[in-house]
This record gives sequence, structure tokens and C-alpha cells, in this order.
Amino acid sequence: FPVTIEVELEKAQADLFLAKENNDRGSSLVLNHQASDQEGDQAKGAYLAAQAEVLAMQESRDEAEKNVSVGEHQLEVSQANLKTAELNLSYTQIYAPTSGRLSQLTLRPGSIVATGDSLVALVEDGSWWVEVNYKETQLGSIHAGQPAEIHMDMYPDHSFKGKVMEVSPSSRATFSLLPPENATGNWVKVVQRYPVKVSL
Repeated sequence: FPVTIEVELEKAQADLFLAKENNDRGSSLVLNHQASDQEGDQAKGAYLAAQAEVLAMQESRDEAEKNVSVGEHQLEVSQANLKTAELNLSYTQIYAPTSGRLSQLTLRPGSIVATGDSLVALVEDGSWWVEVNYKETQLGSIHAGQPAEIHMDMYPDHSFKGKVMEVSPSSRATFSLLPPENATGNWVKVVQRYPVKVSL
């Protein structure tokens, strides 16, 4: 609480002490007929006024202490709200996991975004690969780390050097949204295709 209130309270207590001493001396003098009743009444009035002043200053100090307590609580609440706002603000900054180019941007000014919404696709700059669907009968000689040569219809006069990154542990049909269910009694073997990831 403000220092001025404490200083004023100390001054009022000093005035009360002086008024009490004057009242005690005045009462003694009045009893011994060495002072008039009027002088005794003035000393007693000054003493009562000093008491009232001290009580008023103590109430002011108590009120100031309550205000400080309320202010400290409001400060703690404001600091907690600030931390929450800073955290929410940090969520508005999206960092790409790698360098690349943005594609399929669907976000527009004023759009409302919900958790899990897909806003943009990221095409990486430095990491390129292709997925090749080999028949299961062709996988016997393919393994991770093996060099590869890639031909694309997009660039018919150019071949790309690459390396097998991984061979899928299961066929593409197994990972499809609706895998085929062979419950018709047809026992004809259908050759499955397995995706092989090849880096460029």
C-alpha cells in the first residue's frame, strides 16, 4: 500500500500520544482546581479527536491493503491470460518441415479454419522420388539400396539415376480404401502389385 498512508498513520499516532498526555495532565489539574473545566474539556476533546483520526487512518490502511491484494490477484489473472494469448498467437505461425513450394492453397482471407483442415500441399525441393508398382513375381531381385534407372514418358530422351529406398511390405490392394474381398469361390490366382519407392 502507499507509503504516505503509513507516514500519516504514524503522525496521527504521535498526535494521539501527545493529546493523551495533555488530557491526563489537564484532568489532574482540573481535579486540583489548578485549571478551568473549559481547559479540561478542550484537552479531552483534542484527545478524542486524535483517537478518531488514528482509527480513520487505520481503516484507510486496511482498505489499501485489501486493494493491493485484489490488485495482485488481478495481476496474476492478467499474466495467465497473457501467456494463453502468446501461446495462441504462436499457433498462428506455421513452419514447414522442409523447404519446398506450396501447392493447392485453399486458404483465403476470412476463411474459418478448424483443427485438422488441410490448407496447403508442400512439394519438397530437395527430395524427389517415384513409386513403381512391380508385380510380385518381379520382386525377387529388388532390394533397398539397389541402383535404379528411371525412364519417364514426360522426358522420353532422358533417363534418371536413382536408388531403391524401400519395398512395400504389402500389396497396394491391401492398403486401398476398399480392399478386394475374394469370397466368390474363384480360386484363380491374381498377380498382386507391390509399390517400390525409388529416389531420384
